[in-house]
Amino acid sequence: MSTLDAQTNLKSLQATIVQLEKRVSEQQEQIAQQQATLKDRESLIYNKETQIQKLLGQMSQLQGLHFGSSSERYAPDIDIRQLKLDFFNEAELLAALNEMRDRKKTKVKSHTRKGRRSKPLPDHLPVVEVEHEPQNGVCSDCGHTMKRIGEQVSEQLGIVPQVYYIIRHIRPKMACPCKCGVQTALMPAQPLPGTQASPVLLAYLIVSKYLDGLPLYRLEGMAKRSAVDLPRSKMARWLVDIGLKLSVLVDLLVQTYLEYDIGGADETGIQVLKEPKRAPESKSWFWIRQGGPPDKPVVILDYSKSRSGEIAQSLLGDFEGYLVVDAYSSYVPLSKTGKVTLVYCNDHARRRFRNVVKSVGKDHAADNIIAARALRWYQCLYDIEDEVKDKSTQEKYEIRQTKAVPLWESFIAWASKIQTDGVQHEPTRTALQYLLNHQVALARYCEDGRLPISNIGSEQVAKGVAVSRKAYLFSDTVDGAKASASHYSLTQTAKANGHEPFKYLTVVLSELPHAKELADHEALLPWNLTPEQVEEKFKSYPAP
Repeated sequence: MSTLDAQTNLKSLQATIVQLEKRVSEQQEQIAQQQATLKDRESLIYNKETQIQKLLGQMSQLQGLHFGSSSERYAPDIDIRQLKLDFFNEAELLAALNEMRDRKKTKVKSHTRKGRRSKPLPDHLPVVEVEHEPQNGVCSDCGHTMKRIGEQVSEQLGIVPQVYYIIRHIRPKMACPCKCGVQTALMPAQPLPGTQASPVLLAYLIVSKYLDGLPLYRLEGMAKRSAVDLPRSKMARWLVDIGLKLSVLVDLLVQTYLEYDIGGADETGIQVLKEPKRAPESKSWFWIRQGGPPDKPVVILDYSKSRSGEIAQSLLGDFEGYLVVDAYSSYVPLSKTGKVTLVYCNDHARRRFRNVVKSVGKDHAADNIIAARALRWYQCLYDIEDEVKDKSTQEKYEIRQTKAVPLWESFIAWASKIQTDGVQHEPTRTALQYLLNHQVALARYCEDGRLPISNIGSEQVAKGVAVSRKAYLFSDTVDGAKASASHYSLTQTAKANGHEPFKYLTVVLSELPHAKELADHEALLPWNLTPEQVEEKFKSYPAP
């Protein structure tokens, strides 16, 4: 082969190699594109599966809220002591569970079960005696008249339906025989002068709407059945006007709240239809403050259109001490001032694991076991609280330090290991993350025997507001919402101090028009009036 032919073949081979290399490069590029597309689709499928699982969990949770029990009590279907998984073998938890089980064991003596009997009726109720004579007081055998040798007594509970009555104030005109002038007694001061609303009626409306959850339209209908015209618009105006007058007492409640170094706070929604520059469907808020000295428990509600940190600062900026709250971000700036120490509510952390247990399906059984295990840890911690609830403050502190603190440390170590090992189920992962992110503030209740393990006090107030709000749905105006906050504050504080709210408010509304000085207003606060004093004053007011 000539040199020229060899060169030609070489060039041809080089050209072929270039073409092959180009084709390989194009194919590699196609493969890379296909791999990228496949990766994107796998990511898309994973995201959709995650979203589907999240939606299924939310649907299951909503079904549980709608159809299931509202109790947060945890009753597991499995005994976790029997699990053989390595990362569930914690000696501290097993010991605590065994101790709890042994402590709850009780010996019951053998006995014969008696028939169920009703509880005796309260002895403070008035009694109406009805005596039933035998139809024939003659002996059927010998014909002699029978003599009374005793009696058989049975009791029933009766009720007088709502009775409306008129309080007619009569002021005689007195004239001097010498025609020097005419005198007439002064009209007693009234909470709402110029209206037909007596203190007892106003107290009834406040308690009915804000404590018993009866909306005004329903109260209007109840009055009509007694042939009484009581329009809801008139009642609404009365409630707004008297609510603004009661604000002076609410201000005193705030001062009492700030006197003590332990308090709670929470928020619950309210809708106001006619709020300037806001749509009717906008959500506003009642801010709840619950606390005060042990002998002066206080509940305060404030209306605000915002749930921001500025509102928390304005309401709690002067508070100093432990503040029991959930982990809502608006409270965090308060802790940066150095005056407030946040104590987070463990009910919120526990509730996240409970929701996982209720919502996961068979595909996430392992995650269900993780959440159930966390609930077991919490069950032991709350059982310690049951043990110390009747103890002194110092005893509570010592028992918590001895039992709860080591259990907390083991709980957090377990949760950290689970998180490190990895959890695919997003709600379980979120529940663990919430616990670990807030572990210091969640365990802070162990620092002081006066502190509760949860913010149940404020949450119970919020629940009471939610129950009544479900009936009346919304406030018409901002003034109405502010008045509602005052009514909630007085009724809830009266309950907390052992008063019967209707009688207490009747006394307050009767005495409030006569209060001129600060001391007069302070005398009307719930801890400055005993239930016996309220009962005595209530009986002195006009009644049929």
